[in-house]
Amino acid sequence: MLESQRGNCGQGEWQCVDKECIPTSSLCNGKIDCTDGADEALAQCYEKCEEDQFQCGNGICISKDKVCDNTIDCPMDGADELQTVCEYVNGYKPSNSYRPCNEGPEENGIFFSESSTYHIANGIKYVLPNEPIRFRCDYYKIIVGTESNVCMLNGTWHHDFPKCLSPREYRDYEAELKKNRTNSNTPRNGIKKLFNLY
Repeated sequence: MLESQRGNCGQGEWQCVDKECIPTSSLCNGKIDCTDGADEALAQCYEKCEEDQFQCGNGICISKDKVCDNTIDCPMDGADELQTVCEYVNGYKPSNSYRPCNEGPEENGIFFSESSTYHIANGIKYVLPNEPIRFRCDYYKIIVGTESNVCMLNGTWHHDFPKCLSPREYRDYEAELKKNRTNSNTPRNGIKKLFNLY
């Protein structure tokens, strides 16, 4: 893991691509803290895995004992439970209580990205458990939150659903973020609640 990207941030902080500062303890922790997701990217989190380890899509290593055990241990992409990984594992029995995750109602303005692989039945787009997906907004809106997600075994999303903001809403959101950087009394997730992001 690289921790050297301090930029204009203070001691113990790391600078995201968009110049936002986050604590170095937030790097590669399975939760996106940078608006651009750089803190969980492969370039940041890559580790050399041992023989008894499995490498997740964003580069972190987990024990091979955790692969194909019907529990997602790769926090960003669920790679340890993908069907293409597990279908050749001796003794693997997928849970029979799997439920798919749907794209969601159109009025939310958030859709599966065309670059993602998904299924369609009766006009409803969905992914199966452990299948990764990327989201996109309507062309005039800006996505805020985690663009990539993975469907959990119970049919819920692994990460909070992103939101689509109009350019004006996004400017207000960015202004609140900048204002908050100088006011340590308001936690970053307080801004997310203010804008109903999660």
